[in-house]
Amino acid sequence: MKRFFLIYYLKIFSVAAYAQSIVTPVQVQRINLKEYVWSQAHANLSKNDKPLLDFNAIDNWPLLGNYRAISRNGKYFAYTVDRGTSWESRKLDSLVVQSTVNSWRVSFKSAKPGFFSGDSKQYIYKDNDQLCFLQMANGLRNCVLDVISFKKPDNDQYMAYLLANGELKLLNFITGQEKRFDQVYAYTFDKTGKWLACQIKNEDTTLVLYEISTGKEKRFNGVNKYELDNSGQWIAYRKLNDSTALTICNLATGIDKHFPFVSKFLFNAEGNSLVLESSAPLSNLRCSSLQFASPPDGEPTTIWSNTDTCITLGKYIIDKSGYQVAFVSKDFRNKNQNRIPRSSIWYYKAGKEKAEQQVIDQMGPDSLLMIQDGTLAFVKNYRYVIFSLKSQIHNRSLPNPDLAGLDIWSNKDTNLQSTQPYLSTELNVCQAILNPDNGRVTYQENQQERLFLLGDDFAIIKKSRKSILGDRFWEQNFGKDSNWLVSLKNGVRITLPVTTAYNCFWFSPGGKYLVYFDAQKQGNYFSYELSSGKLANISSRIPRPLLELIDPFQRPVLRLGTPFGVAAWLKDDKGIFIYDNYDIWKLDLSANYPAVNVTNSYGRFNKTLLALMDADRGGTSNIILAFNDTLLLRAFNTKNKYNGYFRKIEGAAGDPELLNLGPWFIERMWGVGCLNVDMHPLKANNDQTWIIMRQTAKDAPNYYVTKDFVTINQITYLQPQRRYSWLTTELASFKHVDGIIGEGVLYKPENFDSSKKYPVLIAFYGASANNLYQFPAPAYNINAITPGQSPIWFINNGYLIFIPDIYVSPLKYGPEAFNVIEGAARYLKHLPFVDSTKLGCGSHSWSAKLGAYVFTHSRSFAATAISEGFLYADMINVAFSTEERGLSRLGAVEKDFQFGSLWENKDSWLDQTTILHVDKANSPLLLFCNRNSIEEYQNQTVQLFTALWRLEKKVWWLKYDKGEHNLFDLQEQKDYTIRYTQFFDHYLKGAPAPRWMTQGIPYSHKGIESKYELDPTGTCAVNEKNGCSICKKWNNQYVRTPQLFNKPISEWKLDEKFISNKPKNALKIVK
Repeated sequence: MKRFFLIYYLKIFSVAAYAQSIVTPVQVQRINLKEYVWSQAHANLSKNDKPLLDFNAIDNWPLLGNYRAISRNGKYFAYTVDRGTSWESRKLDSLVVQSTVNSWRVSFKSAKPGFFSGDSKQYIYKDNDQLCFLQMANGLRNCVLDVISFKKPDNDQYMAYLLANGELKLLNFITGQEKRFDQVYAYTFDKTGKWLACQIKNEDTTLVLYEISTGKEKRFNGVNKYELDNSGQWIAYRKLNDSTALTICNLATGIDKHFPFVSKFLFNAEGNSLVLESSAPLSNLRCSSLQFASPPDGEPTTIWSNTDTCITLGKYIIDKSGYQVAFVSKDFRNKNQNRIPRSSIWYYKAGKEKAEQQVIDQMGPDSLLMIQDGTLAFVKNYRYVIFSLKSQIHNRSLPNPDLAGLDIWSNKDTNLQSTQPYLSTELNVCQAILNPDNGRVTYQENQQERLFLLGDDFAIIKKSRKSILGDRFWEQNFGKDSNWLVSLKNGVRITLPVTTAYNCFWFSPGGKYLVYFDAQKQGNYFSYELSSGKLANISSRIPRPLLELIDPFQRPVLRLGTPFGVAAWLKDDKGIFIYDNYDIWKLDLSANYPAVNVTNSYGRFNKTLLALMDADRGGTSNIILAFNDTLLLRAFNTKNKYNGYFRKIEGAAGDPELLNLGPWFIERMWGVGCLNVDMHPLKANNDQTWIIMRQTAKDAPNYYVTKDFVTINQITYLQPQRRYSWLTTELASFKHVDGIIGEGVLYKPENFDSSKKYPVLIAFYGASANNLYQFPAPAYNINAITPGQSPIWFINNGYLIFIPDIYVSPLKYGPEAFNVIEGAARYLKHLPFVDSTKLGCGSHSWSAKLGAYVFTHSRSFAATAISEGFLYADMINVAFSTEERGLSRLGAVEKDFQFGSLWENKDSWLDQTTILHVDKANSPLLLFCNRNSIEEYQNQTVQLFTALWRLEKKVWWLKYDKGEHNLFDLQEQKDYTIRYTQFFDHYLKGAPAPRWMTQGIPYSHKGIESKYELDPTGTCAVNEKNGCSICKKWNNQYVRTPQLFNKPISEWKLDEKFISNKPKNALKIVK
């Protein structure tokens, strides 16, 4: 059959500033913002100015996509470019393939991502119905038409593609040879990549099995279904004329073995054993059985059978080596009241005659622990079986009709009565571990104990104090768990001398040690030798504050009782590498050698976070290092916010070697978030070539190539922000009200004019100064702090944005936030280019309660926006309410949010209950809480809005139908962006208020009109007492010059000489 393909020669592009700007903008139906948004209409652009960012720009914003691939030799790189910054509307724009060593680059608009061939000579991808082969050497592209699909094994050395006419091509990238198969309708590679299987559409329904390395073919006629085992040694298939029989073929010998009446089967991972589930006729009965064959084509042994149709088989598993089988049987003769059969676990070991029943459902007087069929599994060393049990009450006493129906809430209750129905009806699932060697369940969870960590022959279990004390969080030692080490062999348990409730336990990779962290014992690490029981403090010489995780944004600095985590292990269980607040330490697990600071305290002295390339701080790691290994380290300087890399040879003295560190952002680390997009470095399989992504506030994320992390060369040049007036950032230090120095990032326009007076919007959430060098891609508002995460919209519209680091203190979350935000406001007011009367403030979620406190206690802000959060209106109401399951929220307020006891801290609670202080608020407020937000957030918003509504304050609540905690619908995002901007334009830029602020939108008009129109005749105030001076000015201007308002908004202006005094016929407020 003739093969059709097209050949294209692709133009070679040079690396230029806009070579990557391949996105073709798509014009979308949109609102004319200049008709409704004051700051857009009054931008006052000159001929030489760049255009303003508008919705069309945001919808079509080009940015690097999530797909990226590097050839095995490291010489070529492929990636995608997307369009649109909203995740809900992002679309693939183009696929780019380029060189990492020169300027060669090609892009394809309609192509889907593909892969590099194993020899790095071709890139293969689909372009509509074409399969394209891009030659790396000369830029030629061979395209095969009418391709339905393609597949490849993991080694990338072969691929197969199917044409619409049923022709299948197998291509060997190494030799360039092709193999053709005709009339194919389905095909696949096996897991090993040794075999290609294809089903032929012919009279014989042939299955062709092709050995790729030898070119040998095996044909099986009349095949209905087939399966290749994971080891590449066997194929199992069923024939059309006998679908109950199973045939397996040894692919090495070609010999078949037939098994009749097989319903299911399972090979082990190594391909040396086979389990068969059969159902065969026996006289007038039907015999169900489970058979074991090792090797798979050997004579099977029946390891379990029965002739009772009420007993069936459930899940069965086989271990990797193929010597153990575990399975579940279900007995429908002994069903519980919910008609669920009783189950048993059986175990078989090669060499035994039959499987043995080892576990059966546990029937008690009031409940049944039922084996969960689908949970059966071998643990990682295959010596034990883990499974789950579900508890179900089956003998609940019926209520006495002669007794009154009532709940009695008692001071002795461990859980509130509202919680108890949930707890009594909850289907508790617990895990259990079976030792098949002795038939014992050596551990089983219960309501108080939980399996926390599994090792080879041991496990850590935790007994939660909360399970004993219930909701009584104030009881002594409430947060302290009991921890045991349990032997999986015999169930013997040892109490560990640590009461941590956190994830502070690790088994060493070799299974020799248990390591744990104990914050109560000077914040030390301990090793426990599992064979001898020897316990040793392995970090005793390290000062306490270093190893315990701290929150630097709590005052005083809060020790969290947990460690920074494991970075790596030393080979043969010789040691463990752990993080402190900045550096990396090596601890000797035998405690024979003192701890060594691997990074020589460089991190602490230079305020630089250091972490292994593939093991972040704050977690765990299975990386194993050898003596004298070279450690590649990621680094982030917390003072100047520089990001980069260091290198250190394990065991060598001295500081780590600086490779590259500078004013850019590469990748997030623990404690350093990411505003936009980042990427973990990508390495070529067969070369020391790495691709990294790097960005600054002024340069969009782009790809760079390096071989040593010293010389780093840019290879992509996607810079869409250069088309627009962009921004600059500066790290600002300012005094909090109490005199302590804080930090924040101040965003300014790139055409900043120091002679102007700018309004400023402060958006805050947590630690923000680390964002200094991160690129803030444009985005629509999804909550009230979006301007702090994507400031360019407001920067383009004539604002400055400030994002300070926020600090909190136990008992004083609100006052401490006020200390920061009011300090930031005072700092900004004294800047010569800031209009001190035009400051705005935005907060969301966790920071909503902080923003609410600032709203009622500060006089610095002309307008405030708050989007929903916990406790932000009435913390007393929240604390003494219950959540959806009836659980008390008091513990969350007292403990988690550190407000302490109401009765011991009454003044503090009252001071931070927003609705008690809204009468003192002088800032207009824009609220945001949505129809799909959780009930508690909506309840808080109702209370805050109602309080302000009652006092006739300036308040509006935007409640979106599809919105949740954030907005995800694109139309709602655009609407919120417009209304949010109009709100701040009115109070910070003196714009007329829009009609939705002066008139509202009644329910009957919902979805019919937007009322975006600016309204010079209306007022945002309810009465003269809380009147709006801005609205009054526009009212007066309208009376004097009504014809002015027939012109475009860009021509509207106030004549200050004539409107300072109220005209005789000025408009009056109408409620």
